[in-house]
Amino acid sequence: IYAPTFTANRIKLKEYGLEDKQEEFILELVNLTKKASNNKALIAGDITMTGKQLRPVGDLELEELIDVYKEQINYLVKAGVDLLVIETMMSLAETRAALIAAKEVCELPVMVSFTFEESGRTLFGTDPATAAIVMESLGASAIGVNCSSGPAQMVEIIKQMKDVCSIPLIAKPNAGLPIMDSEGNMTYPMKAEEFAKEMLELVKAGATILGGCCGTTPDHIKVLKETVKPAILPARIFNQNVRYLTSERQTLRFGLDGNFIIVGERINPTGKKAFQESVRSGSMEMVCEFAQQQEENGAAILDVNLGMSGIDEKAKMLEAIDELSMTTALPLAIDSSHPEVMEAA
Repeated sequence: IYAPTFTANRIKLKEYGLEDKQEEFILELVNLTKKASNNKALIAGDITMTGKQLRPVGDLELEELIDVYKEQINYLVKAGVDLLVIETMMSLAETRAALIAAKEVCELPVMVSFTFEESGRTLFGTDPATAAIVMESLGASAIGVNCSSGPAQMVEIIKQMKDVCSIPLIAKPNAGLPIMDSEGNMTYPMKAEEFAKEMLELVKAGATILGGCCGTTPDHIKVLKETVKPAILPARIFNQNVRYLTSERQTLRFGLDGNFIIVGERINPTGKKAFQESVRSGSMEMVCEFAQQQEENGAAILDVNLGMSGIDEKAKMLEAIDELSMTTALPLAIDSSHPEVMEAA
């Protein structure tokens, strides 16, 4: 059972002038959930997005967001939750922050689920495979999708995740797509039997942690359990010989038997006076220009090197990454002689 601590983070509570009540709210909400479960279920501390966006889209710094999530998670741990769930996530960057925070403050299992648009990508442009790869690499215990759509529309998303990761997959869809009734209210049309029948297709696609999101009722969950209990789980075949590099919006797959991969190395000041002057003057125009040219010419990875005299290399590297993340979806290779620059990047 998910304790209703969804938006019990400092940033969201501040909108209502209630940030000083965070600990009190979380402890009480988890306590109420424990009473409701009557010791028949594990209690998950529920975490989601804060409503403030990370740089470069917004002005929130990564370390600040990690601290916000650490605060919420520490209170959830104090309240005695059995696991954590990071759900309804639309930004891979923010999800990374929440998972990093969890790993820094506790050893509880962490489930992670994203919500996807009709395009098959999150609001910030991440595809299911990329989301799964990044979350497994950071130590998530399970990965999947919630909300978004009805069960049938989730099948392809689960299939894409199954192909690239070895951890359990979560499917928690809505009771179909919402419609407006005659009185102007949003309703979910899918009855329990239809919902459970479509959920079987998600099991065949590879999902093994199942639930219901918007519009689902106790009856939906009851029929779901009765329907999927006898189902035979498909075998998971995971190719250990494939490696992945990802950006926020794209995954590059490669192995020893694959073709050569082109790494574009033009974002480099060596022997480029115009480039050096451009960066020193505070412009990232040539950095972005070189990125676009190399992508058009077939580069699969972009090397980023800003090592030159007369600049703050770390500050310029971070500025370049902000600009490049808005310019290209290619994975970036950080190229520096200084470990602190590489770590910050």
